[in-house]
Amino acid sequence: MLVTDAAVLDDIRFTDDVDLVIELAGISEWQRLTERLAAKNFKITGEDEVNCRFRFNDVIVDVMPSDPAVLGYANRWFVEGLANADKFTLPSGFVIQIFKPTYFLATKLEAFSGRGKGDPYHKDVEDIIILIDGRPELLEEISQAGSELKAFITAGIRELRTLDGTDYVIESSGSVQVNPGRGRIIHARMKDLGNA
Repeated sequence: MLVTDAAVLDDIRFTDDVDLVIELAGISEWQRLTERLAAKNFKITGEDEVNCRFRFNDVIVDVMPSDPAVLGYANRWFVEGLANADKFTLPSGFVIQIFKPTYFLATKLEAFSGRGKGDPYHKDVEDIIILIDGRPELLEEISQAGSELKAFITAGIRELRTLDGTDYVIESSGSVQVNPGRGRIIHARMKDLGNA
């Protein structure tokens, strides 16, 4: 949904999980939500390290409250991301909200430095690289973002560029494997994003 470059679309891996962000008024609402999800066959199996993870058949669904008081953690960009989300109509006609690309990128950068512990091989980095590769208009979108969001993204991209292993992650991405010239495009875009 956020990738707009047709040259990249065919090379994106299918995700094995779905991330949902939800606003809840407290732990009691979280308990009610888990009961409603359990009634629809969403299960917390106990085999996962994170307490927001449900399984629905073979699909992993991470339901993350925007309020850190609910589960003890949250991403600082969830609240703003939800407030500025775009509506998207699925082929089924069901309407969902998705984060704007700038907020999606900010949440991934926050997750990378948090749960990813700055590891360039973390799955959030792969998502960041795919977005940068597959969305040529991202630089313009970031340049039009609010100053705090823009500063966070540019600092995060600059940090990511300095890490050992980032080059390997870029060169290992699906679109670069199919078209090695894409690596230069991604590096150039990351440089521009770090200076936005």
